[in-house]
Amino acid sequence: MFQKTTLSIACASVLIAVSPWVAADVTLKGHVNRAIMYADDGVDSETFFVDNDNSSTRIIIDARHPLNDDVTVGAQFEVEQQSQASNEVSMGTYPNHNAFRERKLETYFMSKKMGTLWLGQGDTASKATSEVDLSGTAVASYADTSGTGGALHWRAADGSKLGDKFTIGSVTTYFDGLGRNDRVRYDTPKLAGFMLSASAVTAEQYDVALRYDNDFGFMKLAGAVAYADFADAPPSKLPGAESQFNGSISALFDFGLNLTLSAGTTDFKKLSDLTDTLKDTLEDDRERDEPVNYWGKLGYQFSALPLGKTAVSVEYGETLDLAAQGDTYKTYGASLVQNIDAASTELFLHYQGFELDRDNGVNPEDIFIVMGGARVKF
Repeated sequence: MFQKTTLSIACASVLIAVSPWVAADVTLKGHVNRAIMYADDGVDSETFFVDNDNSSTRIIIDARHPLNDDVTVGAQFEVEQQSQASNEVSMGTYPNHNAFRERKLETYFMSKKMGTLWLGQGDTASKATSEVDLSGTAVASYADTSGTGGALHWRAADGSKLGDKFTIGSVTTYFDGLGRNDRVRYDTPKLAGFMLSASAVTAEQYDVALRYDNDFGFMKLAGAVAYADFADAPPSKLPGAESQFNGSISALFDFGLNLTLSAGTTDFKKLSDLTDTLKDTLEDDRERDEPVNYWGKLGYQFSALPLGKTAVSVEYGETLDLAAQGDTYKTYGASLVQNIDAASTELFLHYQGFELDRDNGVNPEDIFIVMGGARVKF
């Protein structure tokens, strides 16, 4: 036993001796984002204590090895921990995740001259291309309008649920690319404010995106457009979808006024080898109108308090034909965010209303939420 232990220690010593190890520049950061959310579905109402899913509570570890003035090798580890997420709670239901959930587990090779190569679980090229937002109120609300109240059920006038899975989140999407996944991604260096990205993703999916940001002095302008190919693995909300187009743009003027727009749509596979009669008989969803999403926000930033900048905004959006042909989902809201610079904190207050009109004549009760809370960064 003593000889085996001695041998193990000796082997480990040799491995350490021949395997150089250099400490990385490591950054630990993250934030906690908690809120009180009141919800009314037209029949019942309830108050929830939630994790704001617009920017979930998370921990990020970023490690970097600068090889020279141009090349850096790094790794990023990012997980979230949510107790009663704002997009998962519903009347009488309080989901509680007692474990960390992965966001990013990736390595990267960054060159100022050649661009950046990413490998592992992380943002695909098209991720976040629907959510470019310079308003300063994105912590309260952004293009994903199901981030607060997304699991609330639509109710009939008699109080009954219109299906266990018939929620706000089931009738809207902001078509934000391929999300986060296991992939290889390449970003070009920025040129005149532009950056081109492409990634190959699990299940033979791929995407490309073009981003832009620039400061003209009198105005900051940022935007993104993307194309994603689903191959044979479309999202559950889009059965039969083949590809997706989406984008967003945001402008912030030096006097505080800002405007943000986001839109997206999907392209369904065509049954070109079938007759029109057979298509009508099958009533295949892939032959219906393609769903689209439009969303816009008008905001204003100003310095009213010595604590930090204040931002306010109003918004409106629609999703058409997503859950069923003829569906019209409408949402409208207002947000207030107060920054506390000395504490790396944002206080926020948000109102959001939701409506759904259906061609079949069954129009659910309107829903609204009010949410207030704080995001504290570290």
